[in-house]
Amino acid sequence: MDKDIYERLQRILDPPESVSELSLLHQEDESTTWFGIEKDPNGPPIFQDHGRFAALMADTKQPNAGVRYPQLVSFVGETGAGKSTLIKMLVSLKEHKLPNHADMPFESPVVGSMKHDKSPTSGDVHLYADPETAFTRLPMLYADCEGLRGGEIEPAANKLRQKNRGNHNQGGKRFFGGQPRELVYAKSNSEARNREWAVKRVYPRLLYTFSDVIVFVLRNTRTFESSALTLLLDWASTSLESSINQPTIPHAIIVLNATNPGVDQDEWDIPTATERLMQHVANAVYENPFFVKYADHWRKKGRRIKDMLDLVRCYYADISVVRIPEKGRYMLTNAQIDKLHHKIVLHCDASFSAKDDAHMLSNVEELDAYLQAGFDHFTTKEDQPFNFVDVALRNNPIPRDFGDHILAMAAKIREVTHVCDGPHLFNILSSMVASCIFTDCIRASRPGKAMDLFDKFYANSCVAALEHFCDKYWPCSFVSRKGKACVNVRSSHFAKGHQAMGGKIIASGPYKSEFSCFAFSDQWKIYLKRRLKHIEAVFHERRNASMPKKDDPLTVYDRNLAYSLHMECMGSFFSSYEGYNASKFTSLTTCYCCLMEVPEHPLPCGHVLCTGCVKAYGYQHEANSILMDFCPLHSEQSFSRSWIIHCKPEYAGVRILALDGFVT
Repeated sequence: MDKDIYERLQRILDPPESVSELSLLHQEDESTTWFGIEKDPNGPPIFQDHGRFAALMADTKQPNAGVRYPQLVSFVGETGAGKSTLIKMLVSLKEHKLPNHADMPFESPVVGSMKHDKSPTSGDVHLYADPETAFTRLPMLYADCEGLRGGEIEPAANKLRQKNRGNHNQGGKRFFGGQPRELVYAKSNSEARNREWAVKRVYPRLLYTFSDVIVFVLRNTRTFESSALTLLLDWASTSLESSINQPTIPHAIIVLNATNPGVDQDEWDIPTATERLMQHVANAVYENPFFVKYADHWRKKGRRIKDMLDLVRCYYADISVVRIPEKGRYMLTNAQIDKLHHKIVLHCDASFSAKDDAHMLSNVEELDAYLQAGFDHFTTKEDQPFNFVDVALRNNPIPRDFGDHILAMAAKIREVTHVCDGPHLFNILSSMVASCIFTDCIRASRPGKAMDLFDKFYANSCVAALEHFCDKYWPCSFVSRKGKACVNVRSSHFAKGHQAMGGKIIASGPYKSEFSCFAFSDQWKIYLKRRLKHIEAVFHERRNASMPKKDDPLTVYDRNLAYSLHMECMGSFFSSYEGYNASKFTSLTTCYCCLMEVPEHPLPCGHVLCTGCVKAYGYQHEANSILMDFCPLHSEQSFSRSWIIHCKPEYAGVRILALDGFVT
C-alpha cells in the first residue's frame, strides 16, 4: 500500500467535524466560488459572477504559453452524494504526482462531515483546476454544482459568506470580480425567487450549455434505473432546448459512489459496468412510464429509439458508468479515480474534436465571452434559447486576411437584413468584393490586369469566405409540417438536429440546404469575374476620356480614379437592400471600405476606417494628420465640419507605458 495515497484519501474521507475547523476551510474555499444566486430582500435575486474562471486561467497561464482551449467538467448530484469528495480526490491524487507539488498546492472543495449530512456543504457553483492538465493546451476545469433537492436550506458555505461579508482579507488570492446581475424574470415569476428553483433551472442551463462532460454522482446505487437515469434525463431535458447552434452536447459519466467492494470484479472495469447496466435497463423505454414518455417524444421527431442507450444519446454524446468503492478500500479507490480521470480526458478529447470539426473551438478569451453572454442571457430571458451564432457574430476575432473580412461583411449582411436567399446575397456582395479587389490591385501597384490577378491572389480567399459562411452562418432549410423552420447552421447541426427559433427540437435528421459552397463556388467566382471585367472596362473608359494633368504621376491619377469608382460602387452596394443604408453596417474589426484591413480611425458617422482608406479619401492637414469631409461609405452626406484624424508617423517605434507603484 502506498502510504502517501493512503494518508491523502484518509484525510479526504475523514474530514474534520468541528464547526470551527469547517468554518476556516469554507473561508479559504470562498475564493473558488464561480457563480451563484444571492437573495436580495429589496428586489429579485442577484446572480453573482465572482470572476473565478478568469482568475483560474490567469493563475495557470505559463510564460510563452500558446493558445489554450479550456474543457469544462461539471459535477451534478443530490445533496450528500459525494460530488465535492470526488473532485477533492481527483485533485489531490493528481497533484500528488506532480513534481514540487508541495510548493504550489491546488485548491479543492471542502468535504462535509457526516454529522452535517442533512444540510448542503457547498453553495452555488465552485470551479477548480485539474492539476494534470492545468498548464497544458487543454486545461480541464471541475465545476462543483450545489446539490439538487437541497430545498431552501442555506448551504454551510453560504452561511459563512454572509457572516464574513465584511472581511475582505483573502490571503493574497487573486479575484476578478464579476458583474452582479438581477434575475429579471423573478419579478413576475415568484418561484424564481426560491433557491431551489435556481439550482434546478438556472445552473443546469448554464452547465449543460457550456460543459464538455457532465458527471452525475449517486450514492444509492441499488436503484440505478429509478435514480441515476431519471436524474440524467430530467436534468438534461430542462436544458436541451435552452440553446441553439450548440456545437456539441456534453458527454455523461455516471459515478456510482460508495459501491460495495463485494460486487463482481468485472464491475470495476468501466466498459463492462457501462455495458451491463445499460443492458439491464435496455427495455425500460417500453416498460417504465417515465422513460416511455421520453422515448415516444423522440420517436415522433423521427429518432429511432430501440433501447435506453438510444434515448440517453438524444441528450448526451455518450455515456459511461464508473464505480467508486465505499470507504476503506484506499488502493481500489485510487485505481478507480485514475480510471475516472482517464475517462474524463477521453470524453473531453472527443468533445474537442467535435468542436474542431464544427470550427467552433473556444480559446480562453472566447469561452469567457460566451460565458458572460450566457450569464446575461439566462438571467434575463426565461424562455428564449441562447444562440451561439449570435454571440459569435458579436465577438468575432480580428480577421486575419481578405477571406475573413469578406466573411465578416457577409455575416453582417445576414444579421442586418435577415436575407433568406443565399445566391442573391452573394450576387450583390460580388459587386463590393470585386471593387475592393480592383482598388487593391491599383493601390498596391500590382503588375497586370485585375482579371488576370484574381485567380492567383484573390480567388482562394473568396471561396474560403463562402465556405465558412455556409458552414457557420447559413441556417438549415428544413421546415416542419407545422411550418416551423430549423435555425441551426451546418457546423452545429449534428448535436441536436432540427431546432426551431424558440429552442424546440422539431425533428431529427441531417442539415439541409441547396445553398452550399460546393454547389455555388463556381457561380460565385463567375459573379466576381463579371463584376471585375465591368469595373476594369469603366476604369479604362474614364481614364482615356480624361488624361491626367501634366505634373501628376500616372500612378497617382490611376489611384484617384480607382478610389472614385470604388466610392460609387459602395454607394450603390449599401443602398441595395431596401430599407437599409450604410449606417446599419458598422464594424470594429473589418474596414467596410476596402475589406482588406482592420479599421483604426472612427468617423463622426459611426463608421471606422483603416489608415489606407483614410489617406485615400482624405487630404493632408499636417505632417501626421488628415482631414476628412465625408465618409466614403455614404459620400453624399458631408460632415458638418472637417474631421481631423491623427496617424502614427510611418517610422515611429513602439512605445511602452509603465505604471509603477500601482496599489490595489
